[in-house]
Parts: sequence; C-alpha cells; structure tokens
Amino acid sequence: MKNLEIMLISAGIARRMYPLTRETPKCLLRIHDDLTILDIQLCELKKIPVQKIYIIVGFKAKMISDYVSKNYPELPIEFIYNPFFEVSNNLASVWLALKNIRTDLITINGDDVFSIDIIAKLIKAKGDIVVTLSQKNSYDDDDMKVRLHNGILTDIGKTIIPSHADAESIGIIKYTQKGLALFKETLDSLIEANHGAINMFYLEAIDDLAKRTSAIKTTIVDQSQWYEFDFPEDIETIKRNIFENKTSIDTLRS
Repeated sequence: MKNLEIMLISAGIARRMYPLTRETPKCLLRIHDDLTILDIQLCELKKIPVQKIYIIVGFKAKMISDYVSKNYPELPIEFIYNPFFEVSNNLASVWLALKNIRTDLITINGDDVFSIDIIAKLIKAKGDIVVTLSQKNSYDDDDMKVRLHNGILTDIGKTIIPSHADAESIGIIKYTQKGLALFKETLDSLIEANHGAINMFYLEAIDDLAKRTSAIKTTIVDQSQWYEFDFPEDIETIKRNIFENKTSIDTLRS
C-alpha cells in the first residue's frame, strides 16, 4: 500500500470504563507506569512508514492533542474533531472524518493495543476492504462476532449468537482507495436512511456491505497480539497478560 494513512477512532466518552474515564479519555488511561493506550498505539505505528496518522477526537479533545504535541512532535498527526461526540456513536465520527480522505487507509479502534505485526500482515492481505479477526474457543455477548463463508465475511455484530460465531473483529480494518470509496458510499446511505445514524456504529456499514456483496475479506491474527479495553477490570487483566507473561507486543516489554 502506497501513501498509507492511519485513523485512530478515539472520540467517545467511554462510560463503560467509569469511574476511570470521568475526567480522562480512554486512550490516555495509564496501563503501566506512565504508559498509556495511545503511547502503545503510536510507538507501534512509528515502526512502519505512514504518511499521516489521523486521530478522531471528541471527549477531552484538548487533553489528547496536548499530550500528543508534547510527546510525539515528530509524528505526522492530524486531529479531526467530532463536535457531536456526546450524542453520537462512532459511525458519525468515522463518516465525518472520512470526508476528505481518498488514500489507502487503516482504521483502528481507540481502545486497541496491538503488535505492529498485525498491521504488517494486514497491509499484505489481499482485498479492497479487509477486516482483521482473531479466533478463540468461545465467544461472549460483548464480542464483536463475525460469520464467515470461505474466508469472506457475511455478518458482523454483537447480536450474533456466540455459538454461531466463527471469529471476532479486533477493530482494525484496511481499505484500499477503491474499498474506501465503497465504504464511504455505504456510510452516506446509512446516514441518509437513518436520520443521521446518530446511534449507529461504523461496523454496521461493514455488516451492510457484507450482506449485500462479497467485498469484505478477512485476515486472522493471533489472539495474543492484541488487547482491547472495554471495562475497568480489563486494565488489570491486560497488565497481567502483558507484563507478567511477556506477550509479543514488543513496545509493552520495553
């Protein structure tokens, strides 16, 4: 992929992480000493050539921009502000952020920590829209579950019955320029058909495409190469898994 750009989706209020996120955006939660979620993301992304890193912000936007300006002045970072973050879910954030982007892109959920190996594998994966997945023995109601047919994604969502799931989405997706144009068209349609789609999530556009086309390809990565933060107790779990068991996320071991 040439002229690759990255987008971190970090505008939300993260009420499920209360009380930790009452005054602090989730991406700036400290998970080990002075290391934040955003530190891990940016330190990993520094390892590959990236033309630009967009960070979608909303809640405590200035806190995030000040932190990045102080600690990562060398990185090509641009902030995109969603003024409707208090009343909208992330479909609106992504739709707003993508308006002027027309290059190859990887979107990453703001609460994901990951090994750069995942990004490297995703870049090499074939397809105009490629969703990164991992697999485990069983899934729960809160997992972003997927159904597959011959490696093609056919359904994605938390409402999929856990026993029917083939994998879970880890919140990292690649779009070529062609794939991004198709994704943006779908977002536009959902915005128009659902009165602004205020309460919708951007993965609903992926689900819509999966149900109508065979456009959504996938790549599978190891479960130990990524973690996500949904609830306060996840911080202690991830600390234990990363710092005690020495996972493959290189930055976290340094």
